[in-house]
Amino acid sequence: MTTDSPDIIVVPDYEPSGKTVRVRLPGMPKPVTIPDSDDVVNLEMLDGFQAGNFKPLVNIFPPEAQAAFRALRPKQIAAFIDGWTGGQGKSVSSPTS
Repeated sequence: MTTDSPDIIVVPDYEPSGKTVRVRLPGMPKPVTIPDSDDVVNLEMLDGFQAGNFKPLVNIFPPEAQAAFRALRPKQIAAFIDGWTGGQGKSVSSPTS
């Protein structure tokens, strides 16, 4: 974000990076590839989460992985979101409780 004057805030255009992240879900024989969170998450998606609509999050996974993603428990979902939004490319340990 840049400021041209004290009363104008200029927000730069966003250019999607095209980056992807590999995710290994329980029960899946190999990792699947999904878009980087910076290219997917926006205010509309966050508003949907607040309203209980997680379908856009499920839809970022390829069809063959959507059932495995839907089967995740809350701590697994939290680990996924933490890794996806903050630790891309890092392995997240499986929650044990």
